[in-house]
Formats: sequence, C-alpha cells, structure tokens
Amino acid sequence: MNNGTSRSQGLAVGQALLILALLIWFWLAPIIATWLGQLLAEALDLASISGFSLIGITALWAPPLLGVLFFSRRRAGWRPVAATVAVLAIASGFALLDAIVKAVISEVTMLQAMLRLALLLPYTLFAMRFVPALVQEVSREHRFVGLERGNRTALWAALALAALATLPWPVTGALGDSLASAAILVQTLAGSVPVIFLVWGLAFTFLTSIYRRGWAAALVTLALYGGLMMARVLPSGNWDALGNAFAVLPLGLLLTELRARNGGLLALLALALPYSLLPQLFVDPRDIAMQGVPELQHILAYIVIWSFTGLSGIILWGVRQIVNYRARERIKPAFQWRTFTLLAAGACWVLWGGLYLLVGSPGFANDSFLIIMEEQTDLSFAQNASEREARIAAVREALIATAERTQAPIRSDLERRGLAYRPYYIINMIRVETNSPRLARQLESLPGVAEVIRNPNVREYLYRIPIPYGSDTEP
Repeated sequence: MNNGTSRSQGLAVGQALLILALLIWFWLAPIIATWLGQLLAEALDLASISGFSLIGITALWAPPLLGVLFFSRRRAGWRPVAATVAVLAIASGFALLDAIVKAVISEVTMLQAMLRLALLLPYTLFAMRFVPALVQEVSREHRFVGLERGNRTALWAALALAALATLPWPVTGALGDSLASAAILVQTLAGSVPVIFLVWGLAFTFLTSIYRRGWAAALVTLALYGGLMMARVLPSGNWDALGNAFAVLPLGLLLTELRARNGGLLALLALALPYSLLPQLFVDPRDIAMQGVPELQHILAYIVIWSFTGLSGIILWGVRQIVNYRARERIKPAFQWRTFTLLAAGACWVLWGGLYLLVGSPGFANDSFLIIMEEQTDLSFAQNASEREARIAAVREALIATAERTQAPIRSDLERRGLAYRPYYIINMIRVETNSPRLARQLESLPGVAEVIRNPNVREYLYRIPIPYGSDTEP
C-alpha cells in the first residue's frame, strides 16, 4: 500500500499494546529518572540532582523509542506504530531540551521564559519537517504545524469557552503586582505556545493522517500532552508536576475536540492561554506557601473549572457526532453555528468584564520597596533610665532623631522624583510606593542605604471563604 495514503492502516492487538506500553513508559520515565537522581545526589552529598536526572531520562527514553522506531518504520502494516513512536521521540527531545534550559537557569525568570521560547518553538518547527521523514511520509509543512487557516466557528467557540471557564477568577481572586503579572504572562506564553504547536499542531495532525480511527489518534494525543506535563518534574524534582499532569487532562480533551473541528492553533491558544494564565494572575502564590493549600474559594473555583472544561469537551464531541450524522444523511443544517458562536463569544467576555468591574477587585495591587538605612538607633543608653515613662520618651526621641537625620537626603530625593513614601522609626527605613526594579537599584546605591527589599502588597479578595482549623472551644 502506498505510504502517502491517509489512514490506511488499522492497529493489530499487539501493535496497540506496544503503543500503550510506550505511552506508559513515556509517563513513568521522568519520575524514575528524578527519583534515581535524588538517590545519587544524596549518596554523593550533592545539592543538585539536575545532571543525574537529565542523564537518567536520556538513558530511559532513547533506547526503547529509537529501537521501536527503527524496527517499525520500514515494516509493512506498522505505520501507525512508527508514526506514534516518531512523535514520542520528538516529544521526548522537546521535554529534554526544556529540562536543560531549566537546569541552566533554575530560577523562574523572564530570561528563562525567553530562552524556552527561543529554543522550543524553533525545535517544534524543525520537527515538523523531520517527523514525516521518519516514516517516509510526504511532508506538507504548513499543515503539520496547524498553520493553515482554521475554522472560524472553532475560534469563536474557543473564545466563548475561555471566558466561561475562567469566570470564577475575577470574582474570587485579585490581581497582584503589574510587573510581576507581565512576567507571568511571558512565562505562560513560554510554557504554552510551544506545547500547543507540538501536541496539536504537529502530533495530532500527523497522527490523524495515519490512524484509521480518529478517536485513537485523539487518545494518543491526549496521553502525549499529559506525558509532557509529567516531564516537567525534570530536572530538579518539581513534584507538583505529577498532579498538574492529571489536572490539565480536561483542558487537553477540550483542545483536542477543537482541533478535531479544524480549529487552527489560534483557536487553541485563545482557550489555553487564559485557562493557564488567569489563575496565576488572580491567585496569590503566598496563599499556598503559608497555608499549604489554596484558599477555599479558589479550591472550589478549580473544581468548577475542571468539571466545566471536561464536560464541555464531551458535549462538543457529542454535538460533532450529531452534525456528522446529519451531514452523512444529507440533512441540511438549520442553525448558523458561526453567527451563534461569534455572538456567544462577545456576550461571554462582556459578562466576564462586567463581573470583574462590578463585583471583583479591579486594578493591580502593586508591590512597594523598603529602603533599609545603614544606621540604626543605639538604644543601650535607655538601660540607665530609672523611670519607665522617661525611658520610653528617651527611646522615642532617639528613634525619631536618627530617622530624621539619616532619612532626610533620601526623602528629598523621593520628593524630587514625585514618589509617595512613608517613613518608619523603630526600624530606620522608608516604604516607597513604587514597583520599579530599576528605581530600586538606583535607591540602593545612595549613601546611607543598607539595602532595598521588595515589600509585597496584600491582595484584597472580596469573597473569601475561611478554612476552618478547628473549634475555638477545644483545649
């Protein structure tokens, strides 16, 4: 049979089991590599496990994937296996490259995000040309990365679903610092855009051209997406990735359904970016750091969003089956879906914006800076005062005098710049109402300044459900 024929092969039972085993191994290998890396690092008394885990994941992924690929790529009737393994091999290289970037730049910064984008997106575009050659397929470059013009109905539907799926966040959460929010946006782009290109632009499009049954290609795509999220445990043991790998499956189901409706990458990004970005913007990460879990209203929001997203994917799949049946029966559609989805998208985002402005907490809670002065008041003299009132008065006068004298040039500089500030005396410092890192560096260089530290502001959640920690009557 001609290699260029689409969906020309079904799957034998043995081939299906082999694909299932490889998908399971793709999920498990990062966990094993990270665990072994931690054991070796502890045995050698090393602080970092990144090098061990990167070597381990290469050793665990490469032999089985490359071995099955070279075994199956030239065998008659094994094209679905070869295509699946080729996609897994490219995905493993993608995850390994991502882990290397995180090992080189361990801090989650703008630099790390930009480097991830600069390396992972070109990698995916290169893979678009390379994967078809692995199984002797004729390359159609623009199609394999989903750059063809997508279905407008799918785009409007994605926008409507994005608004509905993220509706709890403007009500239950609040924005933090504006500069930190911009950094989160870039980091989300770096974490989402290359993955969308790889999984649904390349893998889904390629697999649906090979598999006889579209649902099988969809399941493999969904498993691939979960495996890539699982691989984010690399290189240093980010065990939160284990839970995230399952938490993103409802989103993966919905994205796969939109792709099956000929939705382009723009439609998928219109859903995936708000879905991933908005909880990071509206939920203060310090909530988890202090309590161990998000606040209760945010836990409920996550449950509602996951349920809505998964149910939406199932409903859209069912509607598509009905539409396909009517098309096969040559029943003329009586409903203009494109117009409906366009109006629905506009209405949903108007609702989203209205709730944010009317019942949410509009605006950013920008951070400030604390200027810590070098000279702090010496209060040893207070031990000689016999009376308590005299001692308190002497301490107060000394604190104020030190602050007034040492802070005077700093305050003059802040007033010249037009910056609001508040002086403190017990600790000789000034709080400056600005979030500019550049200005903080300038202030830190002024004479008499010990250091300038960020002072995160507290977000005002209007609708807060307190977490009960037990009865006050308990002993």
